[in-house]
Amino acid sequence: MAGLTKLQAVNELLEATNILPATALDTGSRNNVGLAEDLLDRVTSDVMTRGWHANTEGSEAFPIELEFPTRESTGTVASGTFVAGETVTQATSGATAQFHQIVGATVMTLSNITGTFTNGDDIIGDDSAANWTSSAVATVASGEIVLAADVLRVDSAGSSRHRDVALRNGKLYDRREDTQTFTENIFSIMVRLQDFANTTPALRRLITATAKRDWQRRKVDDPRADAGLREELVAAQLLAGKHETETADINILHTGVSRMIRGGPFTQHPTR
Repeated sequence: MAGLTKLQAVNELLEATNILPATALDTGSRNNVGLAEDLLDRVTSDVMTRGWHANTEGSEAFPIELEFPTRESTGTVASGTFVAGETVTQATSGATAQFHQIVGATVMTLSNITGTFTNGDDIIGDDSAANWTSSAVATVASGEIVLAADVLRVDSAGSSRHRDVALRNGKLYDRREDTQTFTENIFSIMVRLQDFANTTPALRRLITATAKRDWQRRKVDDPRADAGLREELVAAQLLAGKHETETADINILHTGVSRMIRGGPFTQHPTR
C-alpha cells in the first residue's frame, strides 16, 4: 500500500527530536523506539474513533444488522478458546450458529444460522476448533448484543434509528431504556479500529503529524519546533478532510443537525 510505513512514521517522531532513526520497530520496549511506537498506536486509536469513511461500516441506507443471541447452550468448555463472532457447528446435528460469549462459565450464547440444535450434542468452533460439552440448548427471546473488540463507536441506523444506543463495556447499550438486553436485532453504523498499516495514506499522514507534535511536546517542548509541527498538522488535516469529502460523498445531509431532523442523535462529522 502507498504511503508511510509504521517504521517510517516512528522515525519521523524520532527525527522531530533529533534522535537517530531506527532500522526496525521495537514493540513493547521502553526505549525511544518502543515509546514512539506506543504513542503512534494511541494516536491511531484517537484518530480512528472520530469515524472516517475508511473505518466506518454501514450507512443509513445500508446499515449493519446486530443480532442478539437466540440460543443458549448449557455446558462447559472441553478444550480451546472460542472466538467472538466465529461460526460454530454441532457435531452430530450439523446445526450452525454464530458464537457470542460464554456467561458464567456454564452458558454459551449463540445466534442460529442453519439447522436445528439438539440437546446433549457437543459444539465445535469452526475457526478456533474449541470444543463445548453441551447438555441442553434452549431458545431465548432476548439477550445482550456483544460487539467485537475493535468497535470504537456504534450508532443506530435504518429502521432502528429511533433507538438511542451506545457502546458500553463491549456491549450495545440502550440509553433511553437503560438496558443492555434487547428483544430485537438492531440496525447500526459502526466505527472500527484500523491498524496504522491498514488505513489510508491520508489518515496515516494525519496520525503521524499528530503524533509528531505530541512527541516533541513530551520530549523537548520547543515552542519554535512546535509552531512548525502545528503547520504540518494543519496541512495533514486539510488533506484528510479533502480525501474524506471526495471518497465519502459528503454533503449538507451529513451534518449533525440534519441527522437530528431525521430522528437520530446529533453526531458531527470528523472533518467539519
